[in-house]
Amino acid sequence: MERQDQFTEVVSSSTIYTMDLVKPRLFCNPVNKNGEGINYPSTHLACYGIRPFTSLNRNRNQLLLGDQFGELALDARTRPENFCVPTEDITVSPAGAAVASSPALKALPTAEMGEYGLYRTTRTRGTPKFEPREVNLVDQWIDRDVKLVQPTRFGTEARERTTPQTPYVNSDAKLTCYPVRGFGRFEQREVTIRNEFGQERLTVKKPQLLCVPSEELDGEAAN
Repeated sequence: MERQDQFTEVVSSSTIYTMDLVKPRLFCNPVNKNGEGINYPSTHLACYGIRPFTSLNRNRNQLLLGDQFGELALDARTRPENFCVPTEDITVSPAGAAVASSPALKALPTAEMGEYGLYRTTRTRGTPKFEPREVNLVDQWIDRDVKLVQPTRFGTEARERTTPQTPYVNSDAKLTCYPVRGFGRFEQREVTIRNEFGQERLTVKKPQLLCVPSEELDGEAAN
């Protein structure tokens, strides 16, 4: 499959990924953090692994990001590690049925949610470290206090290469993903998902990342 995002466009307006996807590596639940609520409780992402392909360039992409935790300077690798698509959780369970039947909860239509390339990141040298902090996470399976540490992933929207170009759903919608520490014991679960690639059954293990909405800020990260 072929996709294009903000990093490939910097190289050339016609540069694309050609990706071979493998089975999903991550399954993302919507989560209520610190009692802030969930905007789209039925919206999930399935993130597929990507077989190695030719690097787009030899440089790292330098980012200056802002999210609810403050500003961060990150360097992103030049090729995505995962490709994430809007996904339905169609597992039949009492909890799932309760969510689906609640009139107060509305899912984000798939057409309004983009696909993401997920890039591995490191802190830009010479810039402040992220100060670890504790947050409370509640989703369809958990209610737990955890610690967030230095972000290791950045998500940017990808689009299909067509003529004329398929528009981005929301090119400003970025994700910064923080590793979760101190989670403790978690009972594995089986889920059935459905998306543009079909239907599949997955085994879900303990949370690894918390991804939050972020934006790219004007200016360059410090070296």
